[in-house]
Amino acid sequence: MTNLISSPYVDYIQEQKKQKYLKKIDVLMIASYKIEFYERIIKLQKSIINTLEKNKGKILNKNILEKINQDINLVLPYKKYGYKAYHKKPNDIFDKNKIYIYSHRCNDFDIDEFICDVIISESAKERKSENLLKSEKIDYTTIHNLNVRSFASDIQELEKWEKIKSSSYDIQYRIDQINNLKNELDNFVKLFDESDGFKHSNYSVVELIKDNPKHSDKMRNWLGKQDEFLISYDEFRKENKQQ
Repeated sequence: MTNLISSPYVDYIQEQKKQKYLKKIDVLMIASYKIEFYERIIKLQKSIINTLEKNKGKILNKNILEKINQDINLVLPYKKYGYKAYHKKPNDIFDKNKIYIYSHRCNDFDIDEFICDVIISESAKERKSENLLKSEKIDYTTIHNLNVRSFASDIQELEKWEKIKSSSYDIQYRIDQINNLKNELDNFVKLFDESDGFKHSNYSVVELIKDNPKHSDKMRNWLGKQDEFLISYDEFRKENKQQ
């Protein structure tokens, strides 16, 4: 029986073969990520708003904040996600009185003070007052009115990405078609490269397929001096209107 020759390189390759790797990111994967993101936001907001509703008329204090965190723990366990609610009281006339979320464990999503917050009361500036509302009774109707647009927006985003996910095959097909055409264009332009050896992509030409092509200032300056490339004001407006 022949003994297998072992070496650090062979061992390294064997270890690499045992690993799993992220496949090329596609529409389905992006939509799945976005859905998880908005589902978490909605769950966190519901925990906050539902607990506030149950305690309306009471002073918002540490005990109620603890109840909010207990509710969050039921839907998104702290041991796994690390989400915790905090009460931010206003320090100046521009600050809102609000409850926000911070994660002590999960950094995969941008859920922070400004993404997943619930406004308790407007800033003194918005209320046209000098008084900072730091400790007040929970007014559920006011809280609902201050946050209803934000909640609705998150729900709409979730629904949008669910629709995209359900149509991800058709969307991916179109993306693949575009990429194939890009590769076809790149290969066609390479035919004009008569240099020996490796044929380089012509980035100046391929740049034209982008929504907002970036061309060098020097090239723009030179082209602007050539009468054959200049157009009238009306043509310029029409051209830019079509983009």
